[in-house]
Amino acid sequence: MANRLDEIMTRMNDLGNEKVAKNLMAMLYGKPGTGKTVLSVGLAKSIIAEGQKVLYIDTKEGWVSLQNHEGLMEDVVRVQYSAFADFAVLANAIAKGENGMDMVGAVIIDEYSTAADMLLDALYREDVGALPDEIPTAELNTGLYKPMGDACRKAIEMFQNLAGVHVILTAHEREVMDNRKVKVIKPGFSPKNADGIQRIMHVTAHLTTEIKGLGKNTNYERKVQSHPSALVDAKSRIGGLPLMTSPEEFVDIVTDWLNDDSVGVVAETKTLASDGLPDEGVPVAEGYLEDDEPAFVGDTN
Repeated sequence: MANRLDEIMTRMNDLGNEKVAKNLMAMLYGKPGTGKTVLSVGLAKSIIAEGQKVLYIDTKEGWVSLQNHEGLMEDVVRVQYSAFADFAVLANAIAKGENGMDMVGAVIIDEYSTAADMLLDALYREDVGALPDEIPTAELNTGLYKPMGDACRKAIEMFQNLAGVHVILTAHEREVMDNRKVKVIKPGFSPKNADGIQRIMHVTAHLTTEIKGLGKNTNYERKVQSHPSALVDAKSRIGGLPLMTSPEEFVDIVTDWLNDDSVGVVAETKTLASDGLPDEGVPVAEGYLEDDEPAFVGDTN
C-alpha cells in the first residue's frame, strides 16, 4: 500500500505553481469545401515545435485540398487510412519512436467521421455474415453503435496519451432534429459517439463558407464557430476564443493559448448564443435522440 501511495504522490502537483503543458485536442467539422483540411494542417504546423512533423492520416483523399496552398505540405507526412487497426499501430509507433515517428508533433485524422462509418460498416457486415463481394440489405443492429463508439473514443485516447503530441480531427456535419423539432448542426457521428469524442476535446469548432461577390470579384469568407449556439453544436475550453472567428484568428488564439504556460483550460460555456429562434425558447444542448441510436450511415452530401 505504501508503494502505491508513493507512486500516486509523484503525480501530485501544486496547481498554483505548476507550469501547464498542454497537448491540443481539437475537432473541426463542417460541409465539404469549408476548409477543414487546410485549417487543420495550418493549425498543426503552427503549434508543432521546430524540427517536428505532422502525421496526416487521410481517410478520403483529403490531401488534394492542400495542393492549392504553397508550402502547406512541407513537414507533413501522409498515411493513407486502410482499417481502424491502423490507429493503434501508428500510436504505438509514435510512443516507441519507431521509423522516425519520434519526430511527430501533431496527428491529424482527416474525416474521422468517415473512419467511424467504415468501422460501423465492417461491424455490420460481420454481424450479418456478408461476403466480401456482397451488398447486405439486412437491418442494422443498433447494438453495434456501442462497440463502434468505444473503439472511436479509445483510438483518440491512445493519441491523447502521447506526451507532446497534438491531436486534430476533422469530420463531416450532420443535422439532428431536437425535441422541439428544430434542426441542430452537429459533428457527423452517431449522437452518443459524438458526445463521447467531444468530452475529450479542448475545442470543437464548426466551419462555414459564404460566397461573396460575382465573377472575378468572387471570394470565399470562411468562419470558425467555437462556442455553442442554438442551432450549432460547438465547444471551447480555450480562453480567448470568441463565438466566431476567421481561420487565421482561430489559429493565432489557439497557438497563443498553447504557448502560454501560465493558464490552463477554462470552464465550458453553459449559455447558448441565439441563432434567431422563435421566442418560445432555445433547444437544450443535451438529449438529442438519446433513447435509441438511429440507423446512421454517415455523410449524406
